[in-house]
Amino acid sequence: MIVLRGGNINPQLAAVMDPSLFTFVYTEVTSWTPLQKSTSLLPFTLGSVLNRILWCLVPLLALAACLKYLRRETLVLEGADKPARAKAAKKAATRKVKDFSSSKPDTASVGRSLRQLMLEARWRLFHVWSSRAWWVGVAVLVIMGVVSSFTQIIWHAEGPMAPRLEMLLPLLKDVIFLVIAFVIAALTGLVCRRDQVPGFDDILSATPAPDYTRLFGVALTVFAMTVLLALLPGLSGIIAVLLTAPASVDIVQAFTYQLLIVTAPLLELSMMVLLVHALFRHAGFAYSMSMFVTFILVLNHELELVHYPPYEVGITAHIQLSALSGWEPWIDYLLALDGFKVALALLMIGLAALLIPRGLDSRMSQGFALICSRLMAPQGALVACSALFLLGLGSVLGDRLVVQGGYQSPEQLKQEDALWESYWLPKASGFEVSGGELNININPDNQTVEGEWLLHKVHVEGQGLQFELPHGFVLVKALVGGREVTPDQRYDHMSLPVSGCSEQSCNIKLLWQMTAPGWSAEGEPSGLTASGVWLQASDIVPRIGVDPERILRVSAEREALGLNPEFSLPASQLATTLEGAAPSGDWRWQIQIQRDDKNVFSEQGSTHGPLDFSIQWAPNTKLAVFDGFDISHDSDRSNMVSAIAKDVGQMQACVSQRLGTDIEIKRIAQWPRGLGETRASGNLLQLSEGPHWDIADEGTGRWLRRVDIARALSRQHLLESSDLRRIAGSAWLSDGVSGAIGLLCVAEIDGIEVLDDVLVRYSDKTTRDLAGSEVPVERLSTAPISGWTRYYAPVAALDWTLLQSPESLSALLDDIKQQKNIENVLSAYVGETRTQNMLGAPLSSALTVEYLESGQIRLDGQRWRWEKGGWQPVAQTASYRLLADINELDSEVINGKTLIERLPSEKVLALDIWPSYQRDPAQNLLAESSEVSNIN
Repeated sequence: MIVLRGGNINPQLAAVMDPSLFTFVYTEVTSWTPLQKSTSLLPFTLGSVLNRILWCLVPLLALAACLKYLRRETLVLEGADKPARAKAAKKAATRKVKDFSSSKPDTASVGRSLRQLMLEARWRLFHVWSSRAWWVGVAVLVIMGVVSSFTQIIWHAEGPMAPRLEMLLPLLKDVIFLVIAFVIAALTGLVCRRDQVPGFDDILSATPAPDYTRLFGVALTVFAMTVLLALLPGLSGIIAVLLTAPASVDIVQAFTYQLLIVTAPLLELSMMVLLVHALFRHAGFAYSMSMFVTFILVLNHELELVHYPPYEVGITAHIQLSALSGWEPWIDYLLALDGFKVALALLMIGLAALLIPRGLDSRMSQGFALICSRLMAPQGALVACSALFLLGLGSVLGDRLVVQGGYQSPEQLKQEDALWESYWLPKASGFEVSGGELNININPDNQTVEGEWLLHKVHVEGQGLQFELPHGFVLVKALVGGREVTPDQRYDHMSLPVSGCSEQSCNIKLLWQMTAPGWSAEGEPSGLTASGVWLQASDIVPRIGVDPERILRVSAEREALGLNPEFSLPASQLATTLEGAAPSGDWRWQIQIQRDDKNVFSEQGSTHGPLDFSIQWAPNTKLAVFDGFDISHDSDRSNMVSAIAKDVGQMQACVSQRLGTDIEIKRIAQWPRGLGETRASGNLLQLSEGPHWDIADEGTGRWLRRVDIARALSRQHLLESSDLRRIAGSAWLSDGVSGAIGLLCVAEIDGIEVLDDVLVRYSDKTTRDLAGSEVPVERLSTAPISGWTRYYAPVAALDWTLLQSPESLSALLDDIKQQKNIENVLSAYVGETRTQNMLGAPLSSALTVEYLESGQIRLDGQRWRWEKGGWQPVAQTASYRLLADINELDSEVINGKTLIERLPSEKVLALDIWPSYQRDPAQNLLAESSEVSNIN
C-alpha cells in the first residue's frame, strides 16, 4: 500500500488494499482545495466500494461459511490426531525436552551468574526461532521488501528507476518499518508472557533467585529479535539489487544503514512495550496498552507531531544518504542519536526491573519497600547509568543540533521571522553597487571558511546597508570608506552603518569566518566535508538586501505575533537578488581550498551579472569526458554518463535557439542528494543526484530530467539578463518562463505525446501543491519562490512562451532590468487584463472530448479561477491551440465548445491559450480515434 501510494503507481489500487480506508481518504483529500475540505463529503468511488466489499462483505461471508459447518461438539471436545501425526508430535516433543532441558534456567543457582542469564535468553530465543510462524513472517517481510523494490524501480510514475541502494533503502524503511513496529510489539508480549502459567509464576516468585534474571533474559531476547527484524529491509534491498544490477550491490552499506537508522528506534519501541508488560499483570490489558502505545508512536511518525530528534521516540533519524559523500556527514550524528535512543531503551529496562511486581502481595507498602531494595541492586545501577548516558548524550545533541546546527521548532522559526520583519523591514534601504572582488579560503579538514569581500562604489539611500547572513557567519571586521564600523546584527541579519554613502559612493570591505553548521534535524547534509565540497555562493557569502521569503504569509499567524494581518513585499531596490549574493555588477572572485597548508583546488571567475557561483571539489569522484563535457560522478554511475551528456547537449542546443544566445556549459557535476535542485552556475551544471542520477535511460523519468536541465539552463540566462531580484512577479519569470522553455524543448525533441505525458505529472503535482500549500494561495505575483508555483507557473506560461521570439524575450528582459517591475513591463507588452491573468490567482481548465460515430470530435472546455480557497467557475468559453508540431506558431485556435470535422494531423495537442493549467492533460491529446487518444 505504501509503495503504490508513495510511488504514485496506482492510488486506487492502494485504496482498495487498505482495510482502514485511510489511503482512499488521503488520496481524495490531498487534492481538495481548502474550500472543499470545509464543505465537501467523501464521494463514493469504485475504489471505496471495492474496499468495503473486500474488507467487510468477504470476511462476513467467510464467517458465515464457517458457522454453517461449525458444531458445538467441536468446541468442547478435543479432536484426536491421526496416529501418524500424533506419533510424530510425540517424538518431536520428546526430542525438544531431551535436547534443550539444560537450557532452562536453573533456579537453584541463578544468583549473580551471567551464565544463567544467557541460558534464560537462549531458552526464550529457542521458543521464538523454533516457531514456524517466525520464519514464515520473516520470509513474508523479505518478499514484501523485494516486491516493493521492484515496483518502485519499474512502475514508479516518474521512473523507471535504476536500482541504487541509497534510493531503495529509505523506501524499504518506509514500507516495512511500521509493519515491523507492530510485529515487535506483539512478539515482545509473547516473549514476556511465555512462562506466565497459573501457578508457575508463583513458584518462581517464591524462589530465592533474583527477580531481574527473567526480565533481563526477556530484554536480551527482545533485543536479538529487534536487531534481526531491523536487518530484513537491508536484506530485501540486497536481493533486489542482486537480481537487477549485481555490480551495484554493497552488503556493508545495506546492513550499516539498517543498524544506524532503523535499529535504535525499534529498540526504543520494544523496550517501551516491555515496560508496559512489566507494569501490568493482566495480559489482556497489557497487550491492548502496548498496541495503543505503538499506535501513538506510529501516529507521531506519520503526522510529525514532534520535530526535535531526541524526543522522536520510535522514529528513525532524518538523513539523505548520497553516494558521493557517503556516511561522513552523518556518522557522528547517528552514533550520538543512536546512543541516546539505546540509553533510553536501557532506562526503560531498568524501570521495568524496578517496578515489576513479585508475589501475590499487592499492598502499596510492600511494593514501595521492594522498589527501595532494588535501587541498591543491579536494577538501580542500570537506571542510574542509563540516566547519566541520557543526560550526557542529550547535552551533546543539544549543542550540535541547537547551538551549532541552528535547530528551531516551527513556532520558534515563525517567531524569529516575525521579529526580523518588525525590526529590519522598516530600516531597509535601497542600494546600488558597481561590483567588487571576493576571495574565499576553504579548509575541508577543519570545515571552516574565511572570506574577504571588497565592494566598489556602494550607494545607499538610508543609513544602513542590509545583509542576509548564512548560518554560522562570524564577522571579523567591517570597513566603510577605510573606517572600521560596528554593525547591528540579529536574527541572521546584519546592517552596516554607512553614513556618507548616500551622498557619494563609498567602498566597503568585509572580513568574516564561518564554520560548517552542526547537525541538521531536518536531514539536510552539509556541503562542506573532509571528503568533498559542494557549495553555492549564498551558502558562504552574505546576501545584500532583505529577503522577502522570510515574510510570514498567514494572516492569523501574523496577527498572533503582533504584525499587520496583511503583508506586503518590499520594493525592488531593497530586495536580495534571486540567485547569488549581490545584484549585477563587475564581479571577480577567487576560490582556494587548502589541506595541510597546501592548495588542492583553486578557481577564479568573473561576471557582469549577479554574483553567483558554485564550488565543486570531490577528489574521490570519477571524471569522464563525453561529447565535450567534463562529467564528475561517483563510481557506480559510469553507465549513465552517455545518456546525461546527450540530454544536456540536446537541451543546451534547444535553449540556445529559443533564447537567441549561446548557453555555455562545460562541466556537469553530480550534486549530492539533499543539497539543492538542478541549477546552472557559470559553465557548471549541478545535476541533483536525486532523482536525476537514479532514473533509467528511458521513460517519464528521463523526460522530466530533460525538462529540468533545460529549465536550469534557461533560468540562469533569464536571471542574469534581467538582474532579477526577489520582487513581485519574480516567480513568473524564474519558475514560469524557464519551466515553459524546458517543456517546449522536450516537446520539440521528443514530440507532443511526451509533452502531454509530462504535463500529466505537472498537473497532478500542481493540484496537490495548491491543496497542500502551507501559505494561503493568492496571487502568483506574491507567491513564494518554488512553492506552489514550482509546477503551476511553467504550465500557465506555456502558451505565452510558445509565441515569443528570441528578440521579444530579450527586449522583455531588458525592460525588466531597467524598470525593476515585472507587472508594469508585462502590462505594456500584453495589456492589463492578460497581465492580471498571468500574475493573478491560479487558473485552471479542463477539456472533455467525445468521439462521435460520424468521425467528428466534440469538445467541451471549462475554466475556473481560484477564489477564497477554492475553484470558482468562469463564465468564459475556452479557446484551444491545436499543436501538431511545437514549432508551428501559426497553429489553429478553436473555440472550446465546438465540433471538429477533421484534425489537422493524426495527433494534436489542444493547449488552452488562457494562462492556466490543465486538470486532466491526458484528454488534451486528440487523435483520429478514441483508442489512439487514450494511450496516456
